[in-house]
Amino acid sequence: MEAKREKRGVDNCRESVAIETPSAEELQRVVAKILGCVDGGKVLGAEGPIPEELVVQQALAWEAKLGFSPRAAPPVRRKTDWTVKELYDTDFAEPKWVVHELLPVGLASLAGRPKVGKSWLALQLAAAVATGQRFLDWEVEQGPVLFIALEDPPRRLKERLAHLGVPRAADMQISTDWPLLNSGPDGLYDLQQCMAEWQPRLVVIDTLARAFDRRTAWNSQSAASSALTALLRLAHEHDCCILTLDHHKKPGAMRDVIDDIYGSTGKAAVIDTAWGLYKERGRRGAMLGVTGRDIEPRELAIEFDGSSRGWERMCEAQVDVRTAAEQEVYELLEEMGEADAGSLARELGKSRNTVRKTLLRLRDKGQVATKEIRATQEGGKKVVFHIPGEDAAEP
Repeated sequence: MEAKREKRGVDNCRESVAIETPSAEELQRVVAKILGCVDGGKVLGAEGPIPEELVVQQALAWEAKLGFSPRAAPPVRRKTDWTVKELYDTDFAEPKWVVHELLPVGLASLAGRPKVGKSWLALQLAAAVATGQRFLDWEVEQGPVLFIALEDPPRRLKERLAHLGVPRAADMQISTDWPLLNSGPDGLYDLQQCMAEWQPRLVVIDTLARAFDRRTAWNSQSAASSALTALLRLAHEHDCCILTLDHHKKPGAMRDVIDDIYGSTGKAAVIDTAWGLYKERGRRGAMLGVTGRDIEPRELAIEFDGSSRGWERMCEAQVDVRTAAEQEVYELLEEMGEADAGSLARELGKSRNTVRKTLLRLRDKGQVATKEIRATQEGGKKVVFHIPGEDAAEP
């Protein structure tokens, strides 16, 4: 793994052909250099033969730089036309899992609002796969893990790994720097070569925004789809799960694991599996929503325990989703800090009794708390509502 970022023999060949209008002598010299990297019909790198698909990719790059006309890549021959009888008679392979019934092979997204514990959850998943331990009480398929951590420094990663009790021998490689995946060939090329050589079971990219050029138009459906399609193909070609960490839009009245992903629907159209982490301010627990092409939608109640080993599964979630009216009151109360029912009602242009009933429903769900404050100099009191404070043990 440490050698994956070093310049390889094939890279040296690639760099040597950076000429614009080659003469016959230059072409002969370049071909000789390319052949110098070949042994027995296989292109060699510093650590042995380069996979065939990478050789084809480099050949196309060489031809383009030498001024040759583009050559089409060999077509992938697969059956695309079926009769109903053929479909019934064909035994298709079952989905391959990283976490059984929860995370299959392919391109996946773990999204949530800032500071809700996405990186903790992703690192916990990576540690479980690398060691073969259960994840949120689900069985995993053990295998190598590549964790591309673009937001956390090594010191923080060390502290979190120690908190999770990850052994030194865990089969996990962590990289805190990686070339952009859509700005020049190096980032995607490095990832492709790493996956071909090391065959990881799981690749985590934390975060998607940091891994791509900041000018990537995620709100454009075509741009978002194009950016993620290469990762989708890599994941399926190497029977691996690539999990990208992403953000949610500003929360609305209803939760939707797909629609809440930040940016265009082009993202959701490409990914195979979507995880959404939802955590209310002031509550220790959270809900992990899961959906995808090969899995049944489900909601898991999880809780972060700062004194144990991170996120723990509680049960199948019985999630109290806010109604549109509850969400409106909750957001205004969050903005005001604390207020009584009358003050909120005046701001919303609604009756005090209606707003008070809404606040009491939110209180019953544990999302709003009450306290008494002095109302007058004579000692009168009134009840005000507020969002419960953050717990120090939260991620």
